[in-house]
Parts: sequence; structure tokens; C-alpha cells
Amino acid sequence: MVQLVDKVNRTPSHLSGLLYVEPDNDSSEMVRRISILIKDGLGRGQILLSKNIFQEGGYTRRVYTNWMQNFGEDYVF
Repeated sequence: MVQLVDKVNRTPSHLSGLLYVEPDNDSSEMVRRISILIKDGLGRGQILLSKNIFQEGGYTRRVYTNWMQNFGEDYVF
């Protein structure tokens, strides 16, 4: 489960309806994009680790909403 909150008053955020999760491989290439529906600041999702897509190695997850992209890479987690 993921929770999006307003950083000022720490209440559920209603600014975004989708959260994007992008696993990047150790060559910094995006392997897949997963979209998680957000309602009332909450969302649930999973990343299926199929062997034909995810090879052995290190991965980094990029997580963001479209709203967060307005503020640059500092707001991508």
C-alpha cells in the first residue's frame, strides 16, 4: 500500500489520481512502468517479477505522480 500526503498539513493528497513506479535496471534503463490508482491518498499495487522481463542484477525504483514532475527530479523518489 502507498499513501500520498500533502507535505504541509500531512493530510491525504487529492492532487494526483495515478502513481507511477518505474524499476530501472543497473544500466539506468526503465524496465517497466506500473500505474497505481490513487483514491483518497491511498493506492495498492504490485510489481510482478517475471524472469523474461527482470534479469538478475540491481534495480532502482523511480516513483512519482504527474504533479510531482512539475518540480523536477528532486521530487521523484
